[in-house]
Amino acid sequence: YKRFLSEIIITLLYLAFAFAISWKFALMATLAVLLVLYLFRHLNQYVKTLSRDTSEEYSTMHGLLVQTLQAFPYIAATAQFRHLGTRVMNSIVRLTGYYRNQQIAQAFTRSLREPLSVVLILGIVIVQITLLDARIAPILVSLILIYRAMGYVIAIQSSWQQTMSMVGGLEMVEKEFERIAGNQEKRGATKLAPFSNHIRFEDVSFTYPERTIPAISGLTLDIPAKQTVALFGPSGAGKTTVIHLLTLLLHPDRGTIRIDGMPHYRIDPHSWRRQIGLVPQDTIIFDDTVANNISLGLDGDDALDQKQDNPSGRKPVDMDALRRRIVTAAERADAMSFIRDLPDGLDSVVGDRGVRLSGGQKQRLAIARELFKEPSVLILDEATSALDSASEQAIRRSIDRLHGEITMVIIAHRVSTIRNADRIVMLEDGKAAAQGNWEELYAMPEFRKRVEQQQT
Repeated sequence: YKRFLSEIIITLLYLAFAFAISWKFALMATLAVLLVLYLFRHLNQYVKTLSRDTSEEYSTMHGLLVQTLQAFPYIAATAQFRHLGTRVMNSIVRLTGYYRNQQIAQAFTRSLREPLSVVLILGIVIVQITLLDARIAPILVSLILIYRAMGYVIAIQSSWQQTMSMVGGLEMVEKEFERIAGNQEKRGATKLAPFSNHIRFEDVSFTYPERTIPAISGLTLDIPAKQTVALFGPSGAGKTTVIHLLTLLLHPDRGTIRIDGMPHYRIDPHSWRRQIGLVPQDTIIFDDTVANNISLGLDGDDALDQKQDNPSGRKPVDMDALRRRIVTAAERADAMSFIRDLPDGLDSVVGDRGVRLSGGQKQRLAIARELFKEPSVLILDEATSALDSASEQAIRRSIDRLHGEITMVIIAHRVSTIRNADRIVMLEDGKAAAQGNWEELYAMPEFRKRVEQQQT
């Protein structure tokens, strides 16, 4: 695009000199230039359409390839490769066609550069001499300038055509930026001090876009500091939405969330999220050592960098203190019991996605990572739903060990996980059907029925 602009400037300079010498000759040349650019407009539009088609086809092909990789075991087991392979090959054939047509258009433009310039200039010279009886001397001087200008006019067309060939990808990026700008989260200006009192949901409701039924409706909830609150209910009851509201990833359509008395719309989300530890159902484990997996939350410091030089100027990390902190977090998560049995203890590499660990071990390692951050609030999102009985008991021991030390919010399907919670909130259709401790809820027939069904 910058080359396109520079070619325009050079062309205008040549035409300006030509006007100074023979304005009639230069005027005819200018009209010829405009005619050339007008004739190429359809070709430019065609190249622009090809660019858009190419970008869309690339998106389609990449989507097919990613889905194939993600579903590889299923596709291999059910012999679906031929069907997907045909779709990918068809996409490649279409892409090849688009690229071929773009190259043909560019070659066509380049091939016209010399003959078109010569034909137009000869035509103008003939008209000047035979019809307008112009003097030959200024024509010859202008001829050189116009010839150079015509060359740059074709170069302008070529550069603009190349710009059009890239416009499809550019438009996709611009649309994505516009979508992101429209979905920027609302940030308050108040930075939260360390959490110490209460989190309160006051008549909170939230409906996802393009849905008519609220995910959360009129929820009132109190989460005191250093207590354990459990959210219990079937799939679709709104448990995960409550967590997203709690972390301020979502903002209520109605009602207010107050953290130590501060309403959600005044809070700087980053200052609140730095105080949160989150253990999702699908744990994130990196192909690294146990120690490095636990210490990921060290506030942006290169925690395990043991290089002697320190070009960044940051304060060197005390490796002994860091090691003690890692061990403390692992012990609080009841993870040291299995870490000691690993070949290299804390320095054992766990493999891609923690392949060398069991499900329960990965969950306890994830809890240790969050405790290493020393959060004010620990959220456990279905931490035991995919585990066997032995692994679930290990996670329960980890949770029980943290009871009273830290504010915990637990999402659970299994009632055994939440038995010792200070408060249990039974959600149904986005509403709090009941709240209380285990004894209070167990006295309710509906809650007791669910417990008995799970035990059965």
